[in-house]
Amino acid sequence: MALNLLLDALIGTLLGISLAAPPGPVTALIVRKAASSVWKAFSIGLGAMTADLTLMLIIFFLRSEIDFTSYDKYIYLVGALFLFFIAFEIYENQTSFSDETSGSYLRGLTIGLVNPMQIGWWLSVGLSFLAAFGYTVFYFLFVGIAIWVLALSYLIKIGVRAYGEAAQKVTRLVSVSLLLAFGIYFAVVAYIKIA
Repeated sequence: MALNLLLDALIGTLLGISLAAPPGPVTALIVRKAASSVWKAFSIGLGAMTADLTLMLIIFFLRSEIDFTSYDKYIYLVGALFLFFIAFEIYENQTSFSDETSGSYLRGLTIGLVNPMQIGWWLSVGLSFLAAFGYTVFYFLFVGIAIWVLALSYLIKIGVRAYGEAAQKVTRLVSVSLLLAFGIYFAVVAYIKIA
């Protein structure tokens, strides 16, 4: 029993890191926010984790009732538009983001809920792991996400402290570039699916 729980904890934590670690819209915002505050970056991560929890519950409980694939073109289109908006907002704001933490949480939540990558992950990997390991693994998934978000945030903050304004400019440029790249990708996929 204890060995099974330990195995579930390890699998769940690694699964959480695998969900959070790949470059994507949420990571781009975390990188941008971490330049000014680890807590604000973590708030984005908390918002994205809330989105993951919401998506997990919806997909797990409605997987036999709803064909999610019939809505994916709209998910991609909304995701693309939202990412373009966020990229433009970051580009226009040459100074650090404001100190409002609540905005960070809501931004992470919104991006998580409209992010086709996140939705697709839950429809594929999430459902596969549910079938293979059961629900216990998913308790630890959020531990893995939190570990990744905190580690990334601290690394960015250390870099900004060491390299000052140059590091802030680089984090802004990386964030805008990633958001635009994923926005373009999502828009192209939406166009292909709608056409």
